[in-house]
Amino acid sequence: MHKKTHKERQLENTFHSNMNYYFGKVADAIGGKNVELGITLLISIRASYESFGEALLERNEPDDHIKSDLDEYQHAISKLGGYLGREEEAISEMDARIYYFYICEQHKHFIKIAREIDKEHAAEE
Repeated sequence: MHKKTHKERQLENTFHSNMNYYFGKVADAIGGKNVELGITLLISIRASYESFGEALLERNEPDDHIKSDLDEYQHAISKLGGYLGREEEAISEMDARIYYFYICEQHKHFIKIAREIDKEHAAEE
């Protein structure tokens, strides 16, 4: 019954369809181009991941491993936000690029998880 309730709402759809564009603009901002847009889109990425985490909770899906991955992901976003916002304890540009690479690669991991969960829910017809 629980899975049937969430079958209609695809977990993968918690991520905006333009996430790759968002990531590209964050990369531009790390390089010093249109930093304000990069910050805004990084905030949107964070919001998508907060929604993803909430959707996982609604489905009783997040195991300790996924929760840990999400916590690490949010940490990386915070570090990038600090760099783009030029906070006092900000990281270096090289560190920002490493965190950026991490969030791009981990995004693929989370999409895969979302698809697997959506597939499980669809199979419960």
